[in-house]
Amino acid sequence: MFNKYIRYFNQNKSKVIMIVIAVILAFILIQALNQFIEDENKSRINELTNTVIIDKEIKDSVIKEGSTSTEVAKKSKSMIDEFVKYCNTKNTKKAYELLSQDCKDILFPTEEDFINTYYNLVFNSYKEYEIENWVSNGNYITYKIRYTNDALAQGGYKSEYTLEDYYTIVKQKDDYKLNINKFVSREQINKSQTKDNFSINVVARENFIDYQIYEVYFNNKNAYPVKTYDESESSTWNVTDERGLEYLAFTNEIPDNNLRVESGVEKKIKIKYAKMYNLNRKISEIKFNNMYFENGVTKGLFSFDISI
Repeated sequence: MFNKYIRYFNQNKSKVIMIVIAVILAFILIQALNQFIEDENKSRINELTNTVIIDKEIKDSVIKEGSTSTEVAKKSKSMIDEFVKYCNTKNTKKAYELLSQDCKDILFPTEEDFINTYYNLVFNSYKEYEIENWVSNGNYITYKIRYTNDALAQGGYKSEYTLEDYYTIVKQKDDYKLNINKFVSREQINKSQTKDNFSINVVARENFIDYQIYEVYFNNKNAYPVKTYDESESSTWNVTDERGLEYLAFTNEIPDNNLRVESGVEKKIKIKYAKMYNLNRKISEIKFNNMYFENGVTKGLFSFDISI
């Protein structure tokens, strides 16, 4: 019987050697793959409990005014870690609870709004991320967040950055909360001016990374309607910083009926301006130029310059 096997081996030596080599290689490959999966699983568990993927320490600020205490920095990092963990584990309720009241009121009035307009777009798959301290003004800290798709889902290769956002930590009563989707803060202004029985009240400002939005009330106590903006009259709406640089409003985004205020009417309007978030360029004035009364006789132009 043994001689029979020897004879078979001698007659099929090349084939037998190739089979043995293939088996050995397959065994080695399976072992390596199992080890890789085990390591990835351990890494994933660590991510879900400790969160930040790349840097254990927050990077130094690129733009900074004042200083950030160690306690606040740790609290900020922990909150961002917690938010991303909840999102990666599909716990949208807990993630939504971490948002500030202003963030909810302005961007996500309900958890369903948060899911539909942010969560489903950003966390459509498990995300890896890194955070860095971007700017601190003493009242709050804004971090740049870079998200990438899960390396395991990409075949073990880390993808290029797929999404960038800015998260801001704000104090709400005795706790800290989170602003996301490039929303930084909401500030009360409450500055007004009246001319010819027409009043403008600038109530508040919403600061985003790429623009600002002002909440304004027009109040017309005249007998005639007021046209607040008219391109044919070279009307301009802008905000001016302390150095005199002007930033125009996106008036094309405002419906025409909001640009006309009827007699005896108070109208609320939100106006977006092309002013990026920059602590070194603070807005000092808001201007509404070349408004006029629609009295059917003449267009007496008038303007407002309101210090804010």
